[in-house]
Amino acid sequence: MPRPRPLPPLRTLSPLAVSLLALSLLVPCGCGAAPAIDPTTVEGRLTEPAQLVGTSWRLTMIDGAPATPGVTSRLAFDREGVRGNGGVNSFGAAWALDANGLRFGPPLCTKMAGPPAAMAQESRFLNVLGEVDGARREAGRLRLTRGSATVLELEPDA
Repeated sequence: MPRPRPLPPLRTLSPLAVSLLALSLLVPCGCGAAPAIDPTTVEGRLTEPAQLVGTSWRLTMIDGAPATPGVTSRLAFDREGVRGNGGVNSFGAAWALDANGLRFGPPLCTKMAGPPAAMAQESRFLNVLGEVDGARREAGRLRLTRGSATVLELEPDA
């Protein structure tokens, strides 16, 4: 078995390199960046992704009607996309939030069959999600809107 090669000797750093390294440790990361947003305390119209990243929600109302009893539709936001469960199938989609509103890309879904009531809610949930153009937080709930109308209302998913 061949012997491993010895490591080259360590070189000393010049005083300039040491100074630059020390200075870089003193400068805070994200200098000039906005302070971190706690997504659990935001109220009103949402306009920044940080207001939703890391939050998870459970559907309570869809187009003004209560969610189907016994069927749970969920939505969770992260930096890479939104993921969730429509009631039967898991899904994922791209999302964007800015001053112009909230938009979702087409969902990629698993294709399992389930009880008719669960499939009906899932279909409505995913269709309405694609029509959303805004978001706001009120009384701890997430209200996804189309124009001025709330089309999906969600509560925090514990």
